[in-house]
Amino acid sequence: MVRLQECLEKLANFKQQFGDSFGITKLGIFGSVARGENTEDSDIDIVVEVEKPTLLLMHNLHEALSKLFNTKVDLVRFRKSLRPLLQSNINQEAVYV
Repeated sequence: MVRLQECLEKLANFKQQFGDSFGITKLGIFGSVARGENTEDSDIDIVVEVEKPTLLLMHNLHEALSKLFNTKVDLVRFRKSLRPLLQSNINQEAVYV
C-alpha cells in the first residue's frame, strides 16, 4: 500500500524532471491516498493543471504517471468545468507538490 509521503516525493521528483516538457503548473494527490484511507486495491488520484492541455499530452502524462507508480492512476485535469462535487473534493483534499 502506498503512503501519501511516498507519493508526494515521487510526484515532486517527476514534476522537477518532466514538469517543463509537459507544461505542468500544479500537480497533486487527492482521494483515498490523500485522506490516508487507501487500501492495496486503491488507485492513485492525481490532479494536474497544465499550460496547454491536449488529448495527446494528457494521454502521455497519464502513461508516464502510471509507470511511475506501477499501479492504476486516475488523472484529473483541474478546470472550471469540472463537476462541482469533484471540484469540491479536490479543493478540500488535494495535497500539491
